[in-house]
Amino acid sequence: MNESSVCRFEVSPGRLASLPEASALYKEFKTRIDVLELEETLAVLRVLEEGWGGSIDFTDVLLLLKIDGQWKCVAKAYNQNSNTISK
Repeated sequence: MNESSVCRFEVSPGRLASLPEASALYKEFKTRIDVLELEETLAVLRVLEEGWGGSIDFTDVLLLLKIDGQWKCVAKAYNQNSNTISK
């Protein structure tokens, strides 16, 4: 699948934090989901998360299988982007 055929979804933070003191941490949180590969019963997704907890960026790669008609996540690998790791 080439870059021009990658599906993209923008996801709003919604109700990530219901407590007033926690909502400020997620004010700038952004998530994007890219469908990298899609077959009849197999999907590979990349989830880009920016500003989790106010300052941490992640990249997740998810493997989904369609089992009994429903998509199930069967594996996850992630990376915390190095510029957001506290030393």
